[in-house]
Amino acid sequence: TPAPTAMPVWRFDGVTYRGDVTTPLSGVTLRLYGSNDGPAGPGDWMKTAVSNADGYFSFHIISPWNYQYFTLVTEPPSGLAAVQAWSSDGEIIAPDTIRWTNAQPTSHHNRFIFDVPTPTPTVTPTVTPTPERLWLPIMISQS
Repeated sequence: TPAPTAMPVWRFDGVTYRGDVTTPLSGVTLRLYGSNDGPAGPGDWMKTAVSNADGYFSFHIISPWNYQYFTLVTEPPSGLAAVQAWSSDGEIIAPDTIRWTNAQPTSHHNRFIFDVPTPTPTVTPTVTPTPERLWLPIMISQS
């Protein structure tokens, strides 16, 4: 009997954290997209994963799902915002998005950090001082 043919496998995995890389964050929804139409959008939805109690997530893609672009997008948990992304070989598009162009069928390791969003400063109007009136006494002489 012929030996089985190995199928290409793409693995996109990693860990989600809160604040820094010492506190794993569970419950983060991640979506992996594939596209052959260019990097303009994420592409066609492929798979969804949720980080476990250790913050770990993993996607396995087996041929024939071979795309020119793979894009991994996170959905921050309520009250948090994505503040940093890291990838062993992907391009960081935003703190919540990583993209691969012509990714090889191998393991692609990633990390996302979430934290409480920094408040956006509000514009405070500046009061422009008006010149004070100068009152000078007028001397009227009577003759």
